[in-house]
Amino acid sequence: LLLRSLASRSGRIRVREARLDAALSSAETPSVCGSPSISPIPRRARSAAARPTTRGVLRPPTAGNSPRLARPPLAVRTLSTADVQSARGAAVPRPARLGSLSLRGVGCGPAGAVAIGRTVSHRECVLRAIDLSGNPLGDEGAAAFARGLPASSIAKLSLGCASIGDRGAAALASALYSTDSLRALHLPHNPIGDPGANALAVALAVHASLRTLDLNHAAVADEGAVALVRALQDNCSLRTLCLEQNNISADGGHSLLRELRRSVGCPGAEARELTLHAGGNSLSFGTLREIRDLGKASGARVTPPNETERAIAALAPAEPALAVATAELAALAEQRAVLEQRVACVLEEVRVTRSKAEPSATRRSKQMAAQMAHRAAAEERLAEARAEREREHGAFVAARDELQERVRTAQDSCMLFDMSASVAEIQRLEAALASAVARTGEANTRRVRAEEACVAASNT
Repeated sequence: LLLRSLASRSGRIRVREARLDAALSSAETPSVCGSPSISPIPRRARSAAARPTTRGVLRPPTAGNSPRLARPPLAVRTLSTADVQSARGAAVPRPARLGSLSLRGVGCGPAGAVAIGRTVSHRECVLRAIDLSGNPLGDEGAAAFARGLPASSIAKLSLGCASIGDRGAAALASALYSTDSLRALHLPHNPIGDPGANALAVALAVHASLRTLDLNHAAVADEGAVALVRALQDNCSLRTLCLEQNNISADGGHSLLRELRRSVGCPGAEARELTLHAGGNSLSFGTLREIRDLGKASGARVTPPNETERAIAALAPAEPALAVATAELAALAEQRAVLEQRVACVLEEVRVTRSKAEPSATRRSKQMAAQMAHRAAAEERLAEARAEREREHGAFVAARDELQERVRTAQDSCMLFDMSASVAEIQRLEAALASAVARTGEANTRRVRAEEACVAASNT
């Protein structure tokens, strides 16, 4: 709607110019000699002619004024003779074109970004600065606006707080390859992160017209910050790099300082004055001080921002205590190195002792295995002896019972048989009984020996 209003206002200005030209041509009446004759001017009209009015006429832009469009009247005023007299022979200035446009926080979304991108890419659009901060453009809106950026004449682009992520930053970085009019790109308070910063760093290495890059509060960590500073080795046109309130750690600050030294030493950096804004990060006092001193020691000028100077001034009283703490840390580091060396020696001794003890342990385990096998064999023999004794004891009991039965039978029937035969039978049975008793004694002896061998093996 704003762009349509601007176009309608431009059309009304052209109509008003045409009417002014027509009034000028009709006010001139040719005389007999061919020269224009002027009707008498009243006294009040003469005083008005002496003070020519400028209402309804657009002033041309001057060098000190911004190229904004002067506000035209709401209605066409009828020109008097004094107006015609004052305007005769003077060229009517052309209306000034719109040079800057601010649409901060108007709720412009991706669809509006598409329309604005088409408008700025038109050949009659001469916008030099546009501010779309505070609008929910998102990655889609940023990509749509970036498509019209190469054909535009925009020198300053502000897209802060526009919900632009890494994809939107990558789209803007791709547009930088095709435009050489952009001088300042502001992307604060957008979560572009390291992927978006890396894409901008790649484009920054080949884009030679950008002077300011603002990435404050952009969730940039060590990787993205180091990539941006590394791109300065190929880009000597950047003057201001803003990386405040990001996620740069102390180690990232050391890497950033190392890349900054390389960028200062690259060819063509002598004529560049670089201002690096890196406040609000976890940079150490030493890193901040070295960034400040880097410009003093090199031909190029690396100017830290005021907040960095204030941080260095605030931390300067603590520098002696920092030196003492650094010395203590160095002493502790030496003690730690000594302790680590001692621990390494003890571990080596343990390893050697273990390697020496392994053969004896192996021998001991083999001896124990042999003893266990011997014990198992003794227990097996003991079990066999016990079984044999049980069998022999059973046979002995059976033989004894049988002999006792036969003795009783013989005693009962001794009167019926021959006495000599009975005596012989009794002797034979007594001999068998004695033999059984002897075998039983031998079995008991073997059992006792087996038990003693088993006990000896268990003790061993």
